[in-house]
Amino acid sequence: MDASPTPQYAELVDLPKLQELMESFSQVLGTANAVLGPDGEIIARAGWVDACVRFHRREGQSCQRCVDSVRARMAHLAAGARPGTYVCPNGLVDAIAPIEVEGRVVGAVLTGQFFTAPPDLGYFRRQAQGFGFEEAAYLEAIGRVPVLSGARAEEITRLYARLAATLAESGLERLRHRRTNLELQRLNRELEDRAAARTAELAASEERLRLALAIASAGWFELHVPTGAVVVSPEYVRLLGHDPQQFSTSFEYWIEHVHPDDQPEVRRLFAEGVRRRGVSEATYRRRRMSGDWLWITSAAEVVDWSSDGRPLRLIGVHRDVTQRKQQEAELERYRNELEHLLLERTTALDETSARLALTLFAMERAGVGIAWNDPATGRFLHVNQECSRQFGYSTEEMQRMTIPQLNPDHPSQSYQDMVAAIRASPNGMTFQTTHRRKDGSCYPAEVTAYVTHSATQEWLISFFHDITGRKAAEAELIQAKDAAENASRTKNAFLATVSHELRTPLNAIIGFSSLVRDGVLGPVPGPLAHPLDIIHRSGQQLLDLVTEILDLTSIEAGNLRVDLAPQRLRPLLVEQCESLQVQAGERGIELRPVQCEDALEALVDRRRLSQVLRNLLSNAVKFTDQGHVVVSARRVSDRVVVEVCDSGIGIPPDQLAQLFRPFVRVRDGAGSVRPGTGLGLAISKRIVEAMGGEIGVDSRPAGGSRFWFSVPAVHAAAVPATAVPPG
Repeated sequence: MDASPTPQYAELVDLPKLQELMESFSQVLGTANAVLGPDGEIIARAGWVDACVRFHRREGQSCQRCVDSVRARMAHLAAGARPGTYVCPNGLVDAIAPIEVEGRVVGAVLTGQFFTAPPDLGYFRRQAQGFGFEEAAYLEAIGRVPVLSGARAEEITRLYARLAATLAESGLERLRHRRTNLELQRLNRELEDRAAARTAELAASEERLRLALAIASAGWFELHVPTGAVVVSPEYVRLLGHDPQQFSTSFEYWIEHVHPDDQPEVRRLFAEGVRRRGVSEATYRRRRMSGDWLWITSAAEVVDWSSDGRPLRLIGVHRDVTQRKQQEAELERYRNELEHLLLERTTALDETSARLALTLFAMERAGVGIAWNDPATGRFLHVNQECSRQFGYSTEEMQRMTIPQLNPDHPSQSYQDMVAAIRASPNGMTFQTTHRRKDGSCYPAEVTAYVTHSATQEWLISFFHDITGRKAAEAELIQAKDAAENASRTKNAFLATVSHELRTPLNAIIGFSSLVRDGVLGPVPGPLAHPLDIIHRSGQQLLDLVTEILDLTSIEAGNLRVDLAPQRLRPLLVEQCESLQVQAGERGIELRPVQCEDALEALVDRRRLSQVLRNLLSNAVKFTDQGHVVVSARRVSDRVVVEVCDSGIGIPPDQLAQLFRPFVRVRDGAGSVRPGTGLGLAISKRIVEAMGGEIGVDSRPAGGSRFWFSVPAVHAAAVPATAVPPG
């Protein structure tokens, strides 16, 4: 190793690059830093806070306290004290770690000017008075001092110190390398100048060469150029891991053990070196006996030439620079990581800025007012153009105002309660309130507000929507709803009154026409039989229409009552089929036997269920010109599914969605409408739903129809379940 004293840190590094590196670290990590010399002098610094730059280091007494404190810390580090954090006499916290090169403290790295807990402003107010600082500006500067974890600061400081030591060790290697080269050049010049007396001086020269190589931790070699024979020093043999007593080599043996990727360059440099005078240098990888690779720097010069200018003897040194290469690689890795981190942070910031700009632009166009307020006072810090437009003030005017001034719903105390509620809501809070414009008018607004903060500041961010139009639309909707409900009630009352008034004369017409038609009042002349039958049938149809209107009116008025009780389904289905047997026979329709288990029961209203079955069966017969109608029932899980299937004209797809609405009647393929009121299915749907069931239909034109409904089953375990669902 070099026996000379280790140079000062400032002599070992490139100071402008060191300053650039410190500034990069300060920007990325957000901390103040400095590199100090052995006596506490500042070699480089970056990111210092205003509290130090504008105050502590400006005033004589406070500045001297800083200087004395740093010198004392440097003395402690030189004496072997452990690195760590400390509070400087002016109240800020610093972390310090030594820069050690070859066991000697050549400087220190300081990460400072922070707090580990919120500062005692009373202490700094007294300090401002004691040193004559302008108090408000000083306390503002103190408020911007970051708060960091002590452990985090020490970790950052140790990282700085390791990097600074790596830079210093690399600089020391370069310095020693230059010294070695200078020493070799001096020796070579001395050999040339004393060529006549080289025999006498050979021993002394070899000793000096040995010492020089020892200083450089290297080995020497001598090459006989014409034959390629190589002689090397014991130090060189040991460097390559050989036994000095068994080592012998030649130029070709030596070049074969150079890394394959480096061989072309080494051969080129060698060829150039033996054709000219002066020192040639090359850095390459050489394999040790153990198989690992060393980084070697060789410096050599031709010292003997023939009379015709051919090289005869070349002398040089090999130096192990593996550690230097590793340090350079580590430093390069740190630099690349730092550049990558800086690029990631920059890219993320650019993306965030772009998204924020697009969001603000979109909100501006969407009529969303945005405001940033001080939560403590309610003062507007910043507003967008839409916010200014809603209130009728300019941006400058609003920045002189507070929320309580513009919001009559939130005077000062109410405002503080509102902020507390928003602060307690992690996802913000949305509410409706009233805003006062500049002209004194008020308008309803919907506000979404959040409280957010950074390390040093807190903001209340609010998004305003003028909901005047929405409120007006809601009022119109309520008014329209009330009008519709009144009209519906009036319609129902009218229908109920008219229907009741019609039923009495209809019952009379039907009764007397039946008496006359059946001959109870005397023989009926032949020509009158058919007209009497028409009168009776028409009266019955009109009575059915009145009954259905009364049912629908009662249902829509919420007066539909169902008395649910267990009912065996098969007798009900058979009864309804038998009641339509004559009508089906007249139309030539086959009414097939009921398909239902005898024990199958459902929880239904018997009278209402009969009404639903009658509606579905009469529709099936009405819309079937030829073929059959069949009724079936089965249990599916805890439900009973009843189906009425026919082979009739079917229903077009565009009419299916309207089928269960009042007064909707199906048109056949020719576009004609068959007799009926269009109320039966609408009433059936409401009855089934009132019994806790649902109703539906599957159909296609000319392919028949399948109407089904489901109701709750009773004693389900008594009947085997089927997996077939409705439809």
